[in-house]
Amino acid sequence: MTQYLNPTLYRRASNANIAITRNNVDSLLDAGMIEVRMSRDLSDGSPRYWRIRRNGKTQTWKRDANRVRIPYKYGMYGYGVITETDFVEG
Repeated sequence: MTQYLNPTLYRRASNANIAITRNNVDSLLDAGMIEVRMSRDLSDGSPRYWRIRRNGKTQTWKRDANRVRIPYKYGMYGYGVITETDFVEG
């Protein structure tokens, strides 16, 4: 079963029909093609997004191959992490 990045929090920056999966998240993040949803929406209710950039190397664990940690940054001072809990089965 393929694991996709949670579509309620993250989306592709371009209109391409390529899904963000666990296998291609690194290359899309390096290319600046992933956006994260902001905490506040616009006045008409439509969501706002920040383009995220990698802020370190992808960490994986030998004991648990399912664990992953990908640090990113957005805006001037915002930081976050993509972890295995951000992926959903699809």
